[in-house]
Amino acid sequence: MINIVLVTTYPAHATKNIGDHLITNSLVEILKDIVDCNINLVWRGASWESVRDVVLSADHVFFAGFAIRRSLAEKQHPFMRQLIKSEIPFSVISAGTSFQLNVDKLGFDRYDESTIALLKEIDKKAHVFSSRGALTHRFLKYAGCQNVIHGGDVAFYQKDRPSRFFDGSKPVKSVVISDPHRPEAFSSSFVFLAREVRKLFPHASLKVVIHSEGSEVVQICKAEGLDFDEIYKRPESGLDIYQECDVHIGYRVHGHVSALKNGKISYLLEQDGRGADYALTLERKMSVASFPKLGSKHGMSMLLSKLTRKRKSRARPVSIAPAEQLISMIRSDMDFDFRRFKGMEEQVERFSAENYELVRQALSSSKLV
Repeated sequence: MINIVLVTTYPAHATKNIGDHLITNSLVEILKDIVDCNINLVWRGASWESVRDVVLSADHVFFAGFAIRRSLAEKQHPFMRQLIKSEIPFSVISAGTSFQLNVDKLGFDRYDESTIALLKEIDKKAHVFSSRGALTHRFLKYAGCQNVIHGGDVAFYQKDRPSRFFDGSKPVKSVVISDPHRPEAFSSSFVFLAREVRKLFPHASLKVVIHSEGSEVVQICKAEGLDFDEIYKRPESGLDIYQECDVHIGYRVHGHVSALKNGKISYLLEQDGRGADYALTLERKMSVASFPKLGSKHGMSMLLSKLTRKRKSRARPVSIAPAEQLISMIRSDMDFDFRRFKGMEEQVERFSAENYELVRQALSSSKLV
């Protein structure tokens, strides 16, 4: 049987972010749809000593959702250089960046020389090297990568497609709000959003979904009387809530992805460079930028301070204005049966098909299919 090693970004030992689990699961699903294989998962931040034996026994190594950050080899992917030297075939699927957006320039030139050099080496040696967003892809081209392919997020993969996509004419009976990744900065925005969504859909059930462990949004939900579900506790099934709802509104990019690939109406508040990467890649406008302010080191909502009984944070607060813009967009779309989303399934299906083909290409290049 073919032996695959899949390098995952899912932090099962830390925040348990269910979005990272989706990336991993989507790639596993593609691999198993293409070939009969044994898949060993290894954590991207593991030492070479801890993964050496399993990696050297692999027929192919896949990186799922490769995280591009400064000090790439030292912090994010410490065994990458040893893997390249081993000459074991490898591929990188859906690499992504997270730039700070409220700056004068994005800072492509702020990446250290060793990170740029490693990216160029990956670009030369990988059987397949793909990016997941327009911002990431431009950066990789800036870094000198010639072979990288813009394939979209592998998390869009879904073998069985919904029979009906984006039906905006039916009544909205259930709405889910995905939680902000940094609640200390987004608490006021989140409370405003939840209250306004209640007004927009007074007859629909409303639930807040918590994507990672330790979220202070739980305390806010209790204070606001909001129903919530800590879906990160069910990594294999938690995201099913996006199949069951009618509308998603919120902050998590993989909540957005999960809703869209299930043919559901979905709106995103972009929290950082990851959200912007998706917004620039999707062909329809369905998000609003909502980035923390620069300069102010105070002003965290008094609500969060009282709820968590913590001293005032240095988190930079987010204005509620972007949430107001998003609510205005949704309110307008309701009058036209959410026609903004009509035909959106074409791009979703293209992402799914392209990632399937990239994985098949990687396996074929090492003569595994």
